[in-house]
Amino acid sequence: MKSSIFRIIGKYWFIAAITVSVMVPLYGKVLDKGLQLSGVTAAESIPEITKAGLWDGSSQTAVNSYWENNFPGRKLLLKVRNQGMYSIVRTSPNNNVLLGKGAYLYEPQYIYRELKILPPCDSEYFSELSDKLGRFKELLSANGKELYVFITPSKAHFCRDRIAAKHMLLDKTQEYDYSDYSELLKVLDDNDINYFDSVAYIEDHLGNSSIEAPLFYASGIHWSHPWGETCAKELLEMMNKNSKYDLGSVEVTETQVPDPVFPATDLYDSLNLLRKAEDNWYNADTVIAVEGKDKPSIFVRGGSFMGQSTTSLIKAGVFGKDVHYENNYYYTDRYTVSKNLSSFDSYDEAEVDRMVGQSDIVLLEVNTSSIPRMGFGFIDYMLEHPDYCDSEF
Repeated sequence: MKSSIFRIIGKYWFIAAITVSVMVPLYGKVLDKGLQLSGVTAAESIPEITKAGLWDGSSQTAVNSYWENNFPGRKLLLKVRNQGMYSIVRTSPNNNVLLGKGAYLYEPQYIYRELKILPPCDSEYFSELSDKLGRFKELLSANGKELYVFITPSKAHFCRDRIAAKHMLLDKTQEYDYSDYSELLKVLDDNDINYFDSVAYIEDHLGNSSIEAPLFYASGIHWSHPWGETCAKELLEMMNKNSKYDLGSVEVTETQVPDPVFPATDLYDSLNLLRKAEDNWYNADTVIAVEGKDKPSIFVRGGSFMGQSTTSLIKAGVFGKDVHYENNYYYTDRYTVSKNLSSFDSYDEAEVDRMVGQSDIVLLEVNTSSIPRMGFGFIDYMLEHPDYCDSEF
């Protein structure tokens, strides 16, 4: 009897498997219910089919593309496939994410910059940057405004030991006796520009800090809120020492939380896996400790590392009017107003004249991996429009 059952199973298992697979569209909506994909786009509507399109094949291509991106059950199948690649094959299912030791995730540019696979900028670049920063500082000063620079860290630098061996084989750091980071410090010092170096602060405090949160989670590319907000606190202290304004001071409180706080799992989420990221998660709260006598307006230009640092100062109410200009979008009025722009350097789409003109302080954030693009063209734009620094707009 048992042998008969096994013969039946052996005879028909393949047919059953094919049948189940072919019928996925019939029950796929149930499988996909509640599942979300990160960074995966799908067509919003069924493409229009025309005679011309049928004749030249474009309609068939459009319909095929729509079906591939929208067939029922796709979300679950994609997550199953990605989980297999991640857990079994031990590789990243996302080409924009590199998998390191201990499941540490990185964006490629951070590793390429840290290992100098992408070489550091040449002396001409830093000579031009020095000239531009010097002129920009003078321009702001002539209009009664202060300039500060905030240097933020790279995960590949502080988690270098977690970079995969296959990438370490490409390490070219020994070929250069300088780095973008070391040259930037020289530029800032030469122009007597006030800056806070988070990299140096972290290196001095990482082993003896009371902060329990990791500097970087394995699952994300950005620094944790406790470390970012603590560095923002130190940035404020540096500004107080050099500013004509009394900005007061803040306190940062760290708390352990049950779920990750954005963007702690940004890279992990982009892999679209079945399992959620697991770690000990932390958040931070920044509040004013001593109210400043002044409330100068601030304009901050930089990248996404501001979200876990300078944002906390603005939300706490340290400044008056505020502009947080990050990548290709900006926020104002303590993050109640926002606008997306077409590109990082689409400054003509923003009211830069008003935003800078009303500001008393201009703060430039630069991540050590983004020094070759410091300011994302903002410094050049302001030098081309010097009148935007005055109070008339």
